[in-house]
Amino acid sequence: ELSDGASADIEVGESYDFSRGLKVTLSNDDAERTYTVKAGYQYPGSDFNHWAKDDFGNKNDIDGWDNGNNSAISSTKTLTVNEDEEVIKMESINATVLGIGRFASGNMFIGYFNPKGVGTLKLTSYDDGNELIDFGRPFYGRPKFVEFDVKYEGKKDSCDLYVILENRSRTSNEGKNQYRTSSDVNTMVASAWYRATTVDSEDDPDVVSITDAGRDGYKTIRLALKYGEPLDGSPIFNSSVFSKNLKNSAGIDNHLVQTDSPDDFDVTHIRVVMASSALGNLYKGTVGATLWADEMRLIY
Repeated sequence: ELSDGASADIEVGESYDFSRGLKVTLSNDDAERTYTVKAGYQYPGSDFNHWAKDDFGNKNDIDGWDNGNNSAISSTKTLTVNEDEEVIKMESINATVLGIGRFASGNMFIGYFNPKGVGTLKLTSYDDGNELIDFGRPFYGRPKFVEFDVKYEGKKDSCDLYVILENRSRTSNEGKNQYRTSSDVNTMVASAWYRATTVDSEDDPDVVSITDAGRDGYKTIRLALKYGEPLDGSPIFNSSVFSKNLKNSAGIDNHLVQTDSPDDFDVTHIRVVMASSALGNLYKGTVGATLWADEMRLIY
């Protein structure tokens, strides 16, 4: 709304994209002032307070999120919700699949687990569990920071917490990677990554601060989203994010390409991963390592 006598160089009632910051000039008589208006929003379900039962009766689903332990053959202790506290509990376990033991990290992520419907007997043929996941869902904000309220008992293991903003050239089927072709390009616009044996470590370059959270025993980890190429020393370089080579030819290709010109790309997707064992996708880690997450916040 404009006060009497004022005018602006945008139209009242029209829609504008404020994700990058829009310059708005207001005039009133001989006075003129220019403002930069930026807006954003939280990814749905990021307070982790609204749970639903999955197809197997386990209460470990959040709308817009998924996890790799969401099946009838997985221990419900791998990922559970404490109804009194409304937090995510992610625990690393030795999962037994029809007599075949394999390590499983507790996790929650933005994406789709096993959208191709790989059968139970064939799941263990994927040497990188990430190839069973279609990472990321549509999102259009450009936040500066992300905060996680978490606690961790790692038993000398390491947890993973990260956010990646992407631009995907594929627009059909919500840009899902399961339909990706060789001509489709996923460009990483920004990233923030935390990997440590505790939630007190400030060693990773994206860490801005670590403070006591509102919930007793939890820490608030604030990470700066690095637009463009990641900072040296980022744990992203010890991941498969940029790898084009699939361990299983039938796996889902989630790889990203880097850019040194992030302003040239709109954000179309976000992927967020929280895991009790950082190498859980390779079935490596410590049984009993447990990560709790109370909330995730995007800050603009």
